[in-house]
Amino acid sequence: MTQDEIKQIYQRIAWLERKMVRVIWALTSAVSLFAGGLVSHAVFGDSPEWVKVGVFVAICFVANWVFIRMELKGAPEHIEYIDP
Repeated sequence: MTQDEIKQIYQRIAWLERKMVRVIWALTSAVSLFAGGLVSHAVFGDSPEWVKVGVFVAICFVANWVFIRMELKGAPEHIEYIDP
């Protein structure tokens, strides 16, 4: 392999890493939004709206953080684009 081919393969892998991290972020965000909505509606259904909104936001942030950490756990250190 020539140096140009190696460089091209490296660029393709770097591009793929960025895209896959975006997909992981999007999926974990969707799951955390679903979890936040489900918990805030099921558990706090009869509460005032500001309570439901507060619980929804808190659950979304915590769930997203947990899901991202679970999915990216054990990623190799050489990946430069893990945490945008």
